[in-house]
Amino acid sequence: MNKKLLLISVNWNKELCVKMEKMKTIKTVVCDIDGTLLEKGEMLPSKVVTRIKLLKEYKIDFVFASGRLPSRIHPLVVQLQQEDMFVVACNGALVYQGDTIIFEHVFPVKLLESLVRLADSFDMTVLYSLGGVEYCHRETAASKRKRRERGDYFAIQPLDFATMQLIKVNILTENALYLLDEELQKLEGLVNITRYGNQGVEIVHKDVSKKTGIDHYCRLKKREFSTIMAIGDNENDIALFKASGIAVAVANASSDAKRSAQIVTSLSSADGVGEILAQLLDTQERK
Repeated sequence: MNKKLLLISVNWNKELCVKMEKMKTIKTVVCDIDGTLLEKGEMLPSKVVTRIKLLKEYKIDFVFASGRLPSRIHPLVVQLQQEDMFVVACNGALVYQGDTIIFEHVFPVKLLESLVRLADSFDMTVLYSLGGVEYCHRETAASKRKRRERGDYFAIQPLDFATMQLIKVNILTENALYLLDEELQKLEGLVNITRYGNQGVEIVHKDVSKKTGIDHYCRLKKREFSTIMAIGDNENDIALFKASGIAVAVANASSDAKRSAQIVTSLSSADGVGEILAQLLDTQERK
């Protein structure tokens, strides 16, 4: 082996040893759902379920941090048989454990009136969360299609811009989000905006994120961010990545998420989560 290759090999092995040592200090795994644990389908693969359940034997907590509402997270909590799980929902706007709401932050939908009116003009689907239930602002071609395909879809209830205080708003489109760019730019600093490629956008209160949601967990559980492993795939995971002891992006993650992570798995989505959990479990001593 030439000197250059030898140096690369030595440096890589040192970096691997440092990461393995750091894994021994992990007390909590915080994991995104869509795009990370789930890419297609609504239930977790059995191999991943087994590894998540094994974490308990090593006194390691498993926490969901997702843009989803509780109603769409609950089936996964049941599948894991962890009804008392700590959950960060709606990208940090709602934090709960079991049946107890720990934190909830709403914002006035009046802020989004111009944006929603513009989205309406392009027949984009606008969904929103009110009282833990998701509604569709108006019927669109896409919502009609989904209603036909699924046999059901969110109930139609027009937004009341004068009075409503919401947890989150989603605008869904088929590769046309760029049409809203100007209005979205006007909202920067007023709300927290997460883009999902050119297909959609999620909006919550300006002061919340997955990272602020995990702040509540750390205070309640007396945990340090340095003992957290965060796993994700998108821009809304980056603030949490930067705060956590170990940040892991799955192979199908966005370029920005990968750049912010310390580890990028070789496999995508649930397979990638299973891969990193196996590595984590291999470093642990039964407690």
